[in-house]
Amino acid sequence: MNESSTPLANILLVDDHGDSLLFMSMLLNSAGYSTATAVNLAEARELCRSTPFDLVITEADLPDGNGMALLSQIPQVCPSKGIVVSGDSEDLYEHLGLREPWSDYLLKPIRFGDLLAAVKRALSQTEPTHVASNLH
Repeated sequence: MNESSTPLANILLVDDHGDSLLFMSMLLNSAGYSTATAVNLAEARELCRSTPFDLVITEADLPDGNGMALLSQIPQVCPSKGIVVSGDSEDLYEHLGLREPWSDYLLKPIRFGDLLAAVKRALSQTEPTHVASNLH
């Protein structure tokens, strides 16, 4: 946490891979962010209804649907900013036409510096940009 013990932002992490959730949560917590985790869209929706989040970071493909659509499914309770992560760059090209309000895209394996930079960019934006990052 930062010096005042107030988190920099409250972030919802959605991924059906436990190791990815743990990794992202530990890294973001160590950088001063507060995190909550969900393994599917249903859990994410429930968390959004009960907790205010500043940002959602979601896996593109989840067992119960498209993580990229989460931001528009319940806009009154989900934050308007999001980062999509995936182990497959084809997900980006397949879903680009959805025009969902996501701020950035990261490919797994995610590097700590890339994750933090994407979070800072997303939190500082006033409007999502649909910009893809980390495509190598």
